[in-house]
Parts: sequence; C-alpha cells; structure tokens
Amino acid sequence: MVNTIKLSGKIYANIWICTIIGSIIILIQSLINIGNILEAGISISLSILVIICSILSRKGVYATGIIIMAVSYFLLLSPIGFSGYGIATLLILIGGLFIVSGGLLFFAGNFFIYVAIGAVITDLVIFAVQII
Repeated sequence: MVNTIKLSGKIYANIWICTIIGSIIILIQSLINIGNILEAGISISLSILVIICSILSRKGVYATGIIIMAVSYFLLLSPIGFSGYGIATLLILIGGLFIVSGGLLFFAGNFFIYVAIGAVITDLVIFAVQII
C-alpha cells in the first residue's frame, strides 16, 4: 500500500522545479517571438533570473524567493503585452510561493502580500518605460 504522507512529502519537496519548468517555457516562447526585441529581451532576462534564483534558493541564499515572486507577479500583472505565458507564469507562481512560504498555510497567507508587491513593481516598471 502506498504511504500517502511520504508521497505528498516527495511531491512537496520537489515543487520548486515548477519555477524552472515555467522559465524554460518562457524562454522557448521568447525565442519563438524574437522579432519583438523588447518583449523577448525582458522575458529572456527574467527567465534566466528565475532559474538562477531557483537554484540558489535550494542552497539557502536569502532573498531569492522574493525575487522569484516579484518576477512571477510582474509577468502575471504586466499590461505590457506578455502573451502566451499563462501556464508558465502559473508554474513560476506556484513554485515561488512554495519556495518562499515553506508550508501550505503560509502559502495561502502570503499570496495576497506578494500580489501587492508585484503590483507595485509592475507600476514602477510601467512608469519607467513611459519615461523612456
């Protein structure tokens, strides 16, 4: 008989890989849409940042989870026109929330805090793009 607690523990321990899978999807989408230089450049740089931060978060480097959350909410809330990234953003968001929170109860509580942080970062980026 399968031990469900042990099985869910193995799944939970490896859910951080979702961020890397989502970043790879965004990289592929960016390389396909390389004609739009601004969108592709931002997407490729964000994907590389998420992959590096995901790996560093497993080594115990501080603030990597917060960077992943900021990137995922930027992609989620960005009105700049990141099309076709829905599933990749969702994977980064789920993996990032589990990296940052450390548990399911914290996961639910931190969700709205990071929505607010992501909204502020998105507004700042839009403001900077409008100035340029």
